[in-house]
Amino acid sequence: MTEKPGPEPLKYTSNIITIADSIAFFIITAVVLCRLFISESLFQNLPHPGQNIGTGILGFGSAGLMLSFNMLTLLACALWVAIRFYTQKLIWHKTLLCLPGLLLLTAAMISVSCASNFHLAFNDSLNLISAFAVCLIMPQLLIASENKRKFLLIFILALGSTLSIRCYQQKHYEHGENIKAMQSNYNEFMLANGLEPDSWQAYQLEERILSMDTGGYFPISNTAASYLLLTVGAALALAISGGKKALLCGLATLILLTYGIYLTDSTGGKSGLALLVPATVLFGLLMRINNRPLLFGGFIVILIAGIAAVTSYGILYDRLPTSNLWIRWQYWQATVKMIADHWLTGVGPLNFGSYYPIYMNPTSPELVKDPHCVALSIFSQWGITGFIAMVWATLAVVWQMLNPEPASINIKTTKPEKLKPVSFLTLTLGLTACSVAVQMLSQDETGGKLMPEAVFYIIFTRSGVFMSMMIAIWYFLFRLNIIETIFQNRRSQAALFASLAVFALHNCIDFAFFTPGVTLLCALTVALLLALKNSDTPGSIYTVTSRKYSTLVATVILIGVSASWFYAGRHIYNNEKMLNLAARYAINAGDSGQPGLIEQAAAFAIKASETHPGDPTGYKYAGELYAALWHNTKPKDDNILHRALKYLDLAIKTDPANSSCYQLAGNLHRDRASHSSGVEKYNALQLAINYYNETLKRYPGNSDVMLHLAEILQATDQQEKARELARKSLEIEQGCLNMQSELFPHRKHLYPRMDISLQLKAKNMLDSK
Repeated sequence: MTEKPGPEPLKYTSNIITIADSIAFFIITAVVLCRLFISESLFQNLPHPGQNIGTGILGFGSAGLMLSFNMLTLLACALWVAIRFYTQKLIWHKTLLCLPGLLLLTAAMISVSCASNFHLAFNDSLNLISAFAVCLIMPQLLIASENKRKFLLIFILALGSTLSIRCYQQKHYEHGENIKAMQSNYNEFMLANGLEPDSWQAYQLEERILSMDTGGYFPISNTAASYLLLTVGAALALAISGGKKALLCGLATLILLTYGIYLTDSTGGKSGLALLVPATVLFGLLMRINNRPLLFGGFIVILIAGIAAVTSYGILYDRLPTSNLWIRWQYWQATVKMIADHWLTGVGPLNFGSYYPIYMNPTSPELVKDPHCVALSIFSQWGITGFIAMVWATLAVVWQMLNPEPASINIKTTKPEKLKPVSFLTLTLGLTACSVAVQMLSQDETGGKLMPEAVFYIIFTRSGVFMSMMIAIWYFLFRLNIIETIFQNRRSQAALFASLAVFALHNCIDFAFFTPGVTLLCALTVALLLALKNSDTPGSIYTVTSRKYSTLVATVILIGVSASWFYAGRHIYNNEKMLNLAARYAINAGDSGQPGLIEQAAAFAIKASETHPGDPTGYKYAGELYAALWHNTKPKDDNILHRALKYLDLAIKTDPANSSCYQLAGNLHRDRASHSSGVEKYNALQLAINYYNETLKRYPGNSDVMLHLAEILQATDQQEKARELARKSLEIEQGCLNMQSELFPHRKHLYPRMDISLQLKAKNMLDSK
């Protein structure tokens, strides 16, 4: 394979290339659209027998759907590469992202293999890898086609507009209905959301609902605001591209997107919005200066100085200025300790939550699954290799954007491509149809029947709004021939660059970047920006001289990605299917009161983990189901208890870093001791002590476990140790309440993390002689 500089920009002459590029472009944009509407999460909240929750609990995030989205994205990118090899000519425009991409892939293999929970790490790593693949391949598609650049601009604007309209609907209608439902029947409302009434999680949900936290299609407002910040840059780029009609269209979209950020009431979103215009002016000026090394060096100095200033303030005062930043400072302090212990490999993608309790301040009121800082999140979970890869990629984009050379295309003599109505409408209708189909399939996964009114709601309030916004923006822009110069306008490029900058700044104090839909939209924005900056470069031509070799390479690429999908999917899809069946049997067991159904539910849960050995969820769920069955059995059946403990132990072996299974096993041995006597009781208590100690190794601030352990020690005549643990548990609980009052002075109520009945037991233990 030889390389030589290409004399001209890439021009498509082959139908197969044109068709393949259109397919790849459609798949990527369809995945981005669907991920806006679908709530994705790998954390599963499975029901216990007797919970009055109907089937709503089964709507947990689908690992199978997440895998499908990621593999479709990778397949689309692989298709682009494979077709280029097949045609024996690969024209590549340098983006400086290839080496960081390989480094990130290496980091993924290292961190996933070292992760405690392989299932979470593997699925989450694909989110970032597929997004990075889009950053590599999508610029190649966009540089080659002005029509695709135009369509993508409209697409980004329509996504943001759709989310803003959704935020309006949620703020002014749904929140009021939720508040009424919660106030009319608090217990039923919390159970319907899969939460135990009066638990810490229920308190958090109650506060979020009462505060009317608006996230649109996302669970929290900060994520929605972060998403909108990316789209606001596109609207501003349109508004300042030139021409009165472009200005009017851009301003109209900008006002709608700004209103969406206002509805989220996100401090980070509002701050980012306020910085967008000055950042655009600044970057526009910097892009005119003909000294890229000096600008790049200045950027690095400012970045390091900013990090040093924040760190120095935090170390000096042991906090940051506002409540939001103060609590994040607590996250970051714990994360730095985590990095010190796992700097080489990281703890594994999405495994942060299992390790965080080890390093957190025991009195901190929140357990988190991410440090709320993209750099620390990457470093702690992907290790030093992943951190270097992401820093390298970020600096590569900055280096390219600081290039002072303007686009060399002669706009006056170059005839612009027309975005044909038939092509545009066909692509828009295809994207809309895909989004409707995915939403209907996702709705069906909850176990409920899709009613006609639900279909109406999905089509006209989600996909219908998106389609309408696409057509409206396209008609106003291109059917009326408003603009053709946006892609050669330095000011517009500066606006897109500024939107990425404020997005990155927002994610220094948030974790929205790791939401799959947000990650992919960020990748699309980066791709569009790189395409605009490199639209005049000819690229390099890599020619494959052998037809047999080129065909073989193309076949291997496509078969490799498809086979990987099949290999990973057959475990994950079957695992998810078994968990769904287990949950349905557990619900039926609660409704009918038949113990046999619980055993069938447990059998499906066991099969789920056997099907996918990297996921402990099935084993843990089986242990919980057998524990529930044992508690409800009279007289107590030791065989059932042994099964519960057996599968909890298997869950521990599958995910040894998570403290919850140790705590459940300790609780079972403690309960067993209460129904035993003599040597059997003594052995059960010793096992309970061992499991509780293991729990405290992984969660040293777990005051509930401290008190349970204190009760056992008191029963075995170790009074002083028992009182010490009781005293410590109350100190942690009081410290947590004090921290809440300092962090959230506006709160009317302080929410205890330790159950009130346990607090009373601890106080009685201290008062007793």
